[in-house]
Amino acid sequence: MKRIAFIAFILLISICTLSLSGCTSGVIDAWNDLKRDDRAYLVVGLDEANNNTDVILLVSVRDGEVSVLQIPRDTYYSDGNYTGKINGIYPTLIASGMKENAALERLAELIGTTLGVKIDGSAALRSSFVPDVTDRVGGIDIELSEGVEITRPDGSILALKKGTNHLDGEDVLLLVRHRASYLSGDLGRMDMQKIVLSALVRAMQRELDMSEMLSLAFDNRKNIITNFDFADIYNILIKNLGRNNEPRICYATLPGTSERLDDGLWYYFISKNASTELFVSLGIGTDLDAEEKLLAKGKENLYYEKEIKPRIYYNDDLSDIRIN
Repeated sequence: MKRIAFIAFILLISICTLSLSGCTSGVIDAWNDLKRDDRAYLVVGLDEANNNTDVILLVSVRDGEVSVLQIPRDTYYSDGNYTGKINGIYPTLIASGMKENAALERLAELIGTTLGVKIDGSAALRSSFVPDVTDRVGGIDIELSEGVEITRPDGSILALKKGTNHLDGEDVLLLVRHRASYLSGDLGRMDMQKIVLSALVRAMQRELDMSEMLSLAFDNRKNIITNFDFADIYNILIKNLGRNNEPRICYATLPGTSERLDDGLWYYFISKNASTELFVSLGIGTDLDAEEKLLAKGKENLYYEKEIKPRIYYNDDLSDIRIN
């Protein structure tokens, strides 16, 4: 039963596609080909105030290993129709009149073609999803290499110490949104999100069985936008039940550098060489060839930067991350 719960967790939390809403799309036709062992999914977290996709994850399953690739929300993107930060594409599509599911599928298409990765499906989570999942498992324990203090909306202080901290759902949401304490800004927040996601994996394995997973999915169906339906998820569960080993999970951030442009805003510029090295390591691609979309005029040196090296983290590595 724990194996079933683990695989359901990968689909529900990391991929976040287990929905009973009945939405389907041609994008998921490949799911029915049970001979395919490798799949990739786009998962985004929505800022409900403006529909920005402030968390962007490319979750890949390959050869019994799950990789979670974080795409910085400030990533520079330009395709002739839109120029700006990548987290603004989805709200721009919504503002143009697209429905939520159509806008999400279009975002997945744009990211997939830019990175050279076939994306099999997509899901968006509203912010209330995170605290509910956390509270269902009785809160989570996170290990920090250094302490951090965060001001709550009511003015009180969430003081996290070095070592083990137990958090409820609202404090977890506060933590994954926080960036003010980190000199590295959003990159520091993304490292903290790795720690939190890993802790959720362990808590879900420990606390929930399959029926509780399904109940959690049903109760949160209004907080998940997705183009998968239950039949497709069931096929994936059946295929994975026969595996001898539970998948390992690794985490990485798309490598790059932050720079300010003439508009006064800071953007994140992807490194071609480091990203290609990372894609090969994760088994999700062989080359990043997207100069026309990821290059800003005068910043060519950042795209071709050779000094940046990718870093992949497994669960045992996360407690050693120093967020600065």
